[in-house]
Amino acid sequence: MSMAEGEALMAKDDPVAALGHFAGCIADDPTDPEPYRAASRALIAALGQPTALSGWAGADKHALYRRLIEQRDCPTRPLILAHEISGHLTSGNREVAKSLVREVTPVLRDLVADGPDQNTVIFLLTTRAYLGEWMSQDWVTRLHLMWFERFGSDDFTLPYSVMFNEDSFGLNRQDILDHYFGETDRISDNQHLGVAHLLFFSWLIGRDVVSDPDNADLATILESRLNTAETTLGDHQAARMLLLRHWREGSVLTGERLEALELGDAILPLAERTARTRAQLDEVSSGKAPRSMDDRTYQAFQAGWTMATLRTPALNRRQRRIRLAVSVSGQLRGYEDALATWRRTLLANVDAEFFVHSWQAVGRSNAEPFRYVLPFAGAEFPETYRRIALQMGYERVQARYPTLFNALKAGAVVEADMLKSLYGTDHVVLEDDRADRFAAFSNQAKMHYKIHAAYELARNAGEFDLHLRIRPDLAVKMMGFDWRDMAAACRAEPVLFAEAARGLHYNLLMIGDQFALGAPETMGVYADTWITHPSLAEADLAHYSEDFQGHMTLAVNTWVQGVEVRKVPLKFGQLLESRPLGSDEILAALETDSLGDQSDRQLIEAAHRDSLNTIT
Repeated sequence: MSMAEGEALMAKDDPVAALGHFAGCIADDPTDPEPYRAASRALIAALGQPTALSGWAGADKHALYRRLIEQRDCPTRPLILAHEISGHLTSGNREVAKSLVREVTPVLRDLVADGPDQNTVIFLLTTRAYLGEWMSQDWVTRLHLMWFERFGSDDFTLPYSVMFNEDSFGLNRQDILDHYFGETDRISDNQHLGVAHLLFFSWLIGRDVVSDPDNADLATILESRLNTAETTLGDHQAARMLLLRHWREGSVLTGERLEALELGDAILPLAERTARTRAQLDEVSSGKAPRSMDDRTYQAFQAGWTMATLRTPALNRRQRRIRLAVSVSGQLRGYEDALATWRRTLLANVDAEFFVHSWQAVGRSNAEPFRYVLPFAGAEFPETYRRIALQMGYERVQARYPTLFNALKAGAVVEADMLKSLYGTDHVVLEDDRADRFAAFSNQAKMHYKIHAAYELARNAGEFDLHLRIRPDLAVKMMGFDWRDMAAACRAEPVLFAEAARGLHYNLLMIGDQFALGAPETMGVYADTWITHPSLAEADLAHYSEDFQGHMTLAVNTWVQGVEVRKVPLKFGQLLESRPLGSDEILAALETDSLGDQSDRQLIEAAHRDSLNTIT
């Protein structure tokens, strides 16, 4: 059967018929992942047509659901249907997960009754928050722990994405914490746990699994688990990542022992470099535990105090004000409105000096459908676009409507003199991102380059108590800490405060990448990711991309160099936009791109209605 025929049915807005067609494609070649992907998308879309879906022949439908959940003949990881659900959870579409689980529950019951296999257990863990009362959470936990030690590294990808989905996956993390980090030590002598498991523990729980100052415990783990019949490529990659985090001067893991473990010639010099950075950070840390800023009562008091000092400045004339370097980097979307929020809250009681390193083009945000605010004017078009983009996939939408996305990229330009006046600083550098030197830069490479460049301006400008990096368009609504307490916390240990603490997402270590605050030395580690990333990218590390990636590249570079990342006690607003793309501009772009199919018609009609509403 032809995949193209099924795609044509999807274009005609008949996902139920498409689902039946893709079921036949899977039967023709159950090892090919593409029909599974297409069927998963069609099933999600068909949930919006419950009458038609319920009318489909039960035996055929249930056989397809079983194939999608078990995915026995197709080795692709992560599991395709579960990955589709995870994507919707990441986008905030919990109703999709609830509806899909309700639809496949009869099949799940049969699979559990038959004795679930590993893939079914992963599916249950990915959807456990939406299973309802038919299956107890205690039983899910028992299945989890029964199968966990047989999971490969790729099986960790879906059920533990707690960075952005604590509500959906927090119970899976709690299972691991209770079982392996409770009163009984279940790690040290457990030969079923590979090195990839131990790195996963460290990232998921936020707790190091080794602690000996001479690396004796790490040496025992690596020598007992590497180069055995069960060793995988992922174990060697994980071992290199653990070495970069834990290797110390005087380690028993000498070059000779590392060579015997087949960990490569380059890992020891790189580990020596990260060890030097950690030692330097420890030297400048006071070790004096400051007041905890995690306490909600403390945060509420500080938020009220900040508002009071704005009304009565004399209240804050107690001690020397903290000297703060504010590095502003990234595209200047919504920058004027965002700056006003900073001055009302974050910067009210510090001596702040600005360092701006940005682009001449103001630009607009991307149009990923999970964004709370899309860069489109109107009311009907953004919602229609969001629905279609979720069904079609963001990359396919971009390819399908190139004129629309080129129109998004166009925008206003800004002058350095205007920014100098607005921010009250002479430290402003603007560059043209269309210049030849940036032609090969991805958006993420541009972000990391600008973080480093802005920090360099501040680093060369004198001494500051703290350094802050912030996106120009990030609004701040409320501040829940005292600046003197923050300075003490940043001096007590190597730590940064970001809008999102370090966590795990799709088996990648991540941190918030819109805001970071810390002492000069730790902020230097963060900002110098632009410099340190290339050597890490060549080291063949677990779950680390050769390309710059949002959230992940900063997270790993700070982690291996010993910088912890916690959530800053601030309440942020949404990312502020520059002028959204107007309804008439949207309509013109769509008419250029239109092929006349169902999606085209729905988008054009929505943009047309928005345009009429603007006129009236």
